Amino acid sequence: MIAGTLVGTMRAGLRRRVATLNIQGLVPYSLAWQLQQKLVAQRIVWQKEEQSGFDAMLVLEHSPVYTLGRSAKPGDVKFPLVEGTGQGGRGFEVFKTDRGGQVTWHGPGQIVIYPVVDLTHHKKDLRWYVRGLEEVVLRVLALHGVEGQRDEKHTGVWVKEQGPEGEELTKVAAIGVSASRWVTCHGLALNVDPDLRAFESIVPCGVRDRRVGCLKTLLSPHVAAELTTAQVRYELMEAFEDVFPSMELCVQEKKDQLKGTVDEMVLEDEEREDYIFVTDGTEQNVHHCQGLLRAFLPEKKRAGKKMVEKESNFPDKTHQEIL
Repeated sequence: MIAGTLVGTMRAGLRRRVATLNIQGLVPYSLAWQLQQKLVAQRIVWQKEEQSGFDAMLVLEHSPVYTLGRSAKPGDVKFPLVEGTGQGGRGFEVFKTDRGGQVTWHGPGQIVIYPVVDLTHHKKDLRWYVRGLEEVVLRVLALHGVEGQRDEKHTGVWVKEQGPEGEELTKVAAIGVSASRWVTCHGLALNVDPDLRAFESIVPCGVRDRRVGCLKTLLSPHVAAELTTAQVRYELMEAFEDVFPSMELCVQEKKDQLKGTVDEMVLEDEEREDYIFVTDGTEQNVHHCQGLLRAFLPEKKRAGKKMVEKESNFPDKTHQEIL
C-alpha cells in the first residue's frame, strides 16, 4: 500500500522508505538528471557515515529529448547534431548520459520512473534489480490484459504484434540503469501513448530489426480511450512495491510543473561543468545549476552542506552499469 506522506509506515522496521515525487507536467531532462545526481550523492554520504536514511524516486514525463547511453554508437542517430546547441532531429534536445544502453527517446505520453535506491539495504545485485524493473512493467501490462515478455539478448519489455512480415516483437518499455557504490539512478520508461514517430529518427536501444510500440495500441479502442497516464503512473508505483517488498513508497504529489531553474527547491545553487551535450563530433561542457529537492532531505540536515560532494557526484569512481 502506497503511503501518502514522506513519513510513511515501516512494518516492523523491515521496509525501507522510498520518498517518491509524482511530478505533473513535462520535466526537462536536465532538471531530472541534476536531481538524480544530488539524490545519489546524498545517499552515498549516508552510506559512508553509516546512516540509515531512505531511498527516493521520481515519477514523471519528459519534454521531448533524445538520450545517449554509454554504449551509443554514431550510427544510432539518423540526424545531424547541430554544433554546440544540443539540438537534433525535429528540434529535440540531445543529451549524453552515464546510463547503460544506447539511444532512446523520452517525451509526452511516456512514463519514466527514476528510483534512487541504495541496494546495500536490499540486494547488491544489479541484474536482479533490472529484472525487477522489467517485472514491474510486466505486471502493469497484465493488468490491462497484455502479455509482455523479456528477451535474453535485449533488456526491456516486449510484446508480440502483427507486423508487415508476420508476428514480431515490439518494445514497449526501455530500461537503463547505472549505480555508484550500489546507489542506483536512471530507471525505466513505459510507452503509454507517445508520438512513436520520434523513434524513427534513431535506432532505439541499438536494435535495428524491431519496432517500438505503446500500451494504448494494444488495447481495444474503448478501453484505450479511457486509459490515462495518471492511472498508469499509480499502477507502476503499486507494482514496484509488490515486486520489491523491502521498499515502501511514500508519495508526494507535485502538481506544479517543474521548469526553468530549481530555485524554490534547492539548498544551494552552484555552477558545474560536468554535464555534456553531444555535438557534431565534439563534446561541449554546459553549465547547469545543481539542486536538491527539500522534500527528500530530513529536516535536521537541511541547514548543512556536508552531504554535498563538491568534486564528484560519484566518489571513488566505483561505477557499475547495465547495458
